Amino acid sequence: MRMKSLFLGFPFFASLCAALMMALLAPAIAQVPTTLEDAIGEPAEQVLFEADSLSYDAETGTVTASGNVEANYGERILLADSVTYNDRTDEVFAEGNVVISQPSGEVLFADRIRLRNDLSEGIIESMRLLLQNNAQLAANRATRTGNNVTELEQAVFTSCEECEWAGAPLWQIRSFRVTHDQERQRIVYRGASFEILGVPVAYLPYFAHADPTVVRQSGVLPPAMGNTTELGNIIEVPYYFAFAPNYDLTVSPMLTSSEGLVMKAEWRHLMRSGSYGFEGSATYAERRDDNNNQLPGHRFRGHLFGEGAFELSNNWEWGFLVEAVSDDTYLKRYNFTDRDRLTNNFYARRFEGRDLTAIDSYYFIGLREEDDAGLTPIVPLMAEHREVLDQRYFGGQVGLNFNALSLFRTEGTDTSRLSGEVTWTRTHVSPVGQVYTFFASARGDIYHVDNVPMMPGDPEDEEVILRFLPLAAFEWRWPFVRQAGSVRQVIEPIVQLVGTAYGGNPDDLPNEDGASFEFDETNLFSYNKFPGLDQWEEGPRINTGVRLAANTLGGGSGSIVFGQSFRFRNDPEFDQDSGLETERSDYVGRIDLRPGRYLDVIHRFRLDRNDFHFRRNEVALWAGTDDYNVEVGYARLADDQIAATLGSREEINARTYLTLTDNWAVRAGARRDLENSRMINSFAGLIFENECTEIELSYRRRFTRDRDIEPSTAVMLRVRLRTVGN
Repeated sequence: MRMKSLFLGFPFFASLCAALMMALLAPAIAQVPTTLEDAIGEPAEQVLFEADSLSYDAETGTVTASGNVEANYGERILLADSVTYNDRTDEVFAEGNVVISQPSGEVLFADRIRLRNDLSEGIIESMRLLLQNNAQLAANRATRTGNNVTELEQAVFTSCEECEWAGAPLWQIRSFRVTHDQERQRIVYRGASFEILGVPVAYLPYFAHADPTVVRQSGVLPPAMGNTTELGNIIEVPYYFAFAPNYDLTVSPMLTSSEGLVMKAEWRHLMRSGSYGFEGSATYAERRDDNNNQLPGHRFRGHLFGEGAFELSNNWEWGFLVEAVSDDTYLKRYNFTDRDRLTNNFYARRFEGRDLTAIDSYYFIGLREEDDAGLTPIVPLMAEHREVLDQRYFGGQVGLNFNALSLFRTEGTDTSRLSGEVTWTRTHVSPVGQVYTFFASARGDIYHVDNVPMMPGDPEDEEVILRFLPLAAFEWRWPFVRQAGSVRQVIEPIVQLVGTAYGGNPDDLPNEDGASFEFDETNLFSYNKFPGLDQWEEGPRINTGVRLAANTLGGGSGSIVFGQSFRFRNDPEFDQDSGLETERSDYVGRIDLRPGRYLDVIHRFRLDRNDFHFRRNEVALWAGTDDYNVEVGYARLADDQIAATLGSREEINARTYLTLTDNWAVRAGARRDLENSRMINSFAGLIFENECTEIELSYRRRFTRDRDIEPSTAVMLRVRLRTVGN
C-alpha cells in the first residue's frame, strides 16, 4: 500500500509549486485569474519567499525568481535554483535542484518541473520522491494529462538503501511504465520486474491495484508458502473482498500436498454499536484412526471461531464468543492452535461506578482424549450483581452480592443455585501506623440438585439444599518503614482471625466451581480460600504471614511474602496433600527479585509443614536486554490436588534471543518434561532485518503425540518487505 501513495505525489506537489509562486507574485500578476484557493483548495495563508533576484519581463509576461529560491507556505517548502511564471501561456517552470517538502515528511527532488493549462497538465524530469519509512520512487519522466492521469516512465520503487558491496538495493520494483488514473482510482504497471540486488527474479507484464485514495479494494493478497511433515508442501493464496468500508471478507484457499485443499475464510463487520467477526476453515480429508492409519473414504473437518462486542447503552454492553470444531485433533493437525479446550460464551455487562452486573452463558468443548462430553457442564445462566452502598453504616462500607447459576449435563449432576450476601468492612489506622480491618458477612444459598450420585434414600436423586453462612474476621497489619541510605525497607507482619461455623458443606452439595483449588500466597489471607461459592472453608482459623520489601533509588526492588494458616481442627473439605488438610498448613510464599533492569526473578513455592521440602516449586527468570536476553521457567507440581488430577509434573522451558549484528539475530527455545525425561517441543529461528526487509527462517519440532497427530517438524520462511507487504 505504501507504494501506491508514491504516485499521488506529482500532481499535488506540482499544484503546490504553482500555488506558491502565484501567491508570492500576486501584485505583479494580479491579472492571472487562478488563485491560491483554486490551486490547492485551501484558504490563502502568508507565503514567505526568498530569492537572490526577482524580475518581470513585460514583453513576454514572465516573472522570474532566481538564485537560491525558497518559498514557505505553512509547513510546505519549495527550493529551486529558479522559478518562472508566464501569465500569457499560463505556465509555471521550476529548474535546478528542485526540492518540495511536505509536513508529512515526504520530499520530492527533480531537475525540472513544468505546469500548464491551469495546473491540469505538466512534466517532471528526473524525479525522485522520498516518503516515510525510507520508501523512494524514481522516474526518468512523469507526465500529467487530462487533469486526472499521470504516467511515469522508467520508474523504480524501493525502501532499501543501496548496498555498498552490491551497488544496488536489496530489493526494488522496476517498471517500464506506470499509469495512475485518478478518476478510476487505479494504478497500472506495465513491464514490471522484481529485483534482488539488481538481479530480476520475477516478471509481470501487467498488473494493477487501487491508488492510495482507496482505503481498501478487492484483490489477491500476497501468498504464503511452507512445509510440515503432516501437511507436506503448503501454498496459500488469499483473496480479499472489500464489500463496503465497514465489512469485508477474506477467502484463503490453502493447498497441501498431503491433505488436499483446505478452504479458510475470515469475515469482519464494524457497526455503530460495536463489531464482530468470524473465521473458519473446512476440508474434506482422508479418514484416519487414532493411530494415524489411513481408512477408506473421506470426512468433513473444519472449525469456526467468532467474537463480537456491542454497546446497548452508556452502561450496558453485550457480546459473544463462539468456538466450534469438527473433531478433537483438527486444530492441532492443521496448525491453527494447540489449545485443548474451547469456550462458547454469550454475555451482558453493566458497569456503573463500583457496581457490576454480569449475565453469562457458557458451553465448553474438551479436546483432550480423556474428556467426556456427557460430563462436561453446560451453563445456560450464570448471573451476578455486586454493589457498594454509598452510605456508611457503623463507620464501615456495606456491599451487596447476588449470584444465580443454572448448570446441567447430558450425563451427571444438574445444579441450580441462588445466593445472596451482605458484607461490612471497616478499616482503621492507629496513630502509630497499625492497620486494623474489621469484616463481617452473611450469606444464604439455595440449591436444587438433580442426578447426584451416591445419594442414599432418594430414588429420584433430587434435593433442595438450604444453607446460611455467617462470617466474622479481624485483620491486623503493622508496616515498619526504614530509609537506609538509598534503600527503603519495609517489614509488615500480618495476622488475620476468621470465624465461621462448622458444617457449611453438606455431603450432597455438588462442587462445581471449586474443583481447581490450589493453596498459595494469593489466597493465604482470603476469607474463603476455595474459589467460587460451592465450597466453604469451615471453622475458626488464624492466617499469619509477613511481607518484606526493599526498593532502591536506582530502580532495584525485592519482596518476600511468607505465611501459614492454623485451624482448631481438620477441615475434611480440603483434599489430602492440598497443604491445608491438617490443623497446621504448609508454608506458602513468593519471592520477587529485581536488582536492576537486567534481571527479574520470581519464585513461588509451598513448603512441607514438617521437613520444609518443596511440595510446589515454580521459578521464572528473565535476564538481559532487548537485544540479548534469556528466559527460563521451572515448575514442579507434586502431591497436591492438581497433581492428583493430572499426575505429578516437573518441567523446564527456556528461550533466548540474541542479536548477532545490526541486521542478524537468532531465537531459540525448548520445553522438556523432566518427570518422564522427554522433550515436549523446541524451536529456533534465524532473523535478518534492515530498513526495508524482514526475513526469518524458522524451525519448529513437536515431540508429543495425540491420536492421529504424530510428532512433526515444520520449516518455514517468512519474508516481509516493508512498505509493500508479506
